Amino acid sequence: IATGGFRTVRLWRRSGQQVTSDEMPFANAVGLLAVHPSHDLGALVNAIGDIEIWSLREQQIKSTLKGNAESVVDMVWSEAADSLLSADEMGHVTYWDITAGKRKFEHDAGGPIKELAWSSDGTQIAWIDAAGAPQLLRVNADSAGLEMQQESLGGVAAATAIALLTKPALAVAVASGNGTVSLVNGADNKVLRKMEHGAPVTSIE
Repeated sequence: IATGGFRTVRLWRRSGQQVTSDEMPFANAVGLLAVHPSHDLGALVNAIGDIEIWSLREQQIKSTLKGNAESVVDMVWSEAADSLLSADEMGHVTYWDITAGKRKFEHDAGGPIKELAWSSDGTQIAWIDAAGAPQLLRVNADSAGLEMQQESLGGVAAATAIALLTKPALAVAVASGNGTVSLVNGADNKVLRKMEHGAPVTSIE
């Protein structure tokens, strides 16, 4: 379990005991920690802003991703272990090749974004832009860039959380500040259904 605060990530055992950096070196993560779905790899932002890739089983650093001009504010893995997305505070989204230890491409979102999400098949990316609009993008087949697919999903305004669903078909769950969660068809941008949460929603899994 990881918790954050004051630019520090702390790791805890289920028993409630904190894991020290002597036991697990990547417990020194500063600000961000993202674990691959397989639980084999972890990505963390270190004190100087680089992204370190760690083997969680071996407790050894595998590579360091350098060249972030601004502070990294979000990271998400694809289920293919060789790819990671990061977003900085200015809205630059970087697609990293973990095996090669370098970036494949960088996309300018036009301003700060939040709630970066990546579909399990690695083909779709979603985020909420600075104006609160939920957006859906497609990863080009040659992994050479991103292409805007829907600039404002389902007409939802002031979005607070977003998640991508790929089965049985591509859909995006988007929450708004009034507590409504809309399920939007990724193909035609139509709202499939709405669910009333009854309170502001800050996360969707």
